[in-house]
Amino acid sequence: MKVVLSYPFLTLKGTRAKSVYYHSKNSYCVTMREYVVPTPTENNEHFGSKSANLGAFYRGVEADYHYDLSNYARSYNIEYMDPYCYYQAYSVFIRMMSALGKAYPEIDLKTITPAEVVSQGLPVVTLAEAIEAGLLPVVPDYRYLNHPILG
Repeated sequence: MKVVLSYPFLTLKGTRAKSVYYHSKNSYCVTMREYVVPTPTENNEHFGSKSANLGAFYRGVEADYHYDLSNYARSYNIEYMDPYCYYQAYSVFIRMMSALGKAYPEIDLKTITPAEVVSQGLPVVTLAEAIEAGLLPVVPDYRYLNHPILG
């Protein structure tokens, strides 16, 4: 279906009634489609519970660890990324935990807590350990990112 607009404006996007509108940046066309609620699958539930737990995990770590994550993200952005794409502390944390889940398949990211990380001696207790274990790429002066996940 082709949408015809009576007044010119830059974009029309979002949902309205039972329709979804979106536009292409390359052309000045607005496309409309019927809004369909996707059926939840087992993978959706798995991803949602893992994301919820990692979010709670992130909020439960020490402030100094957050500071180290921010410093790592800044160093990584300077060293590797293009100027229009930036990592933030939370995205570095998710990347590190995903790599931990792949390196240690026995770890369940849906239930892991900071206390379990410390008690099991996993290599994410400090960011320096995570970098040395190969879970994150090396950045300059990474040895100073040594604040523990729990104080």
